[in-house]
Amino acid sequence: MRVYEVDNFANAGDIEGLLAALCDDDEHIREVAADALGAFPDEQVEEALREVKFNDPVQTVREHAARSHGRVVERLKVEKGTMV
Repeated sequence: MRVYEVDNFANAGDIEGLLAALCDDDEHIREVAADALGAFPDEQVEEALREVKFNDPVQTVREHAARSHGRVVERLKVEKGTMV
């Protein structure tokens, strides 16, 4: 997979494509996918990013996933009206 494909998934709102990119062999693709997924407040995205932030073998990928996970969690809270 190429970065432009991940960008196309993000621009199209293709969560499934981004989740697939999160499993790519190339760590840079996984980083870009994790960053892009931070824009999608979705339960499936939250679960996938949580998994990656703890289990990806590459530290930088885990860091990207952790930042995006935080953004997704906060946006989900806002959508559910649980922000204080």
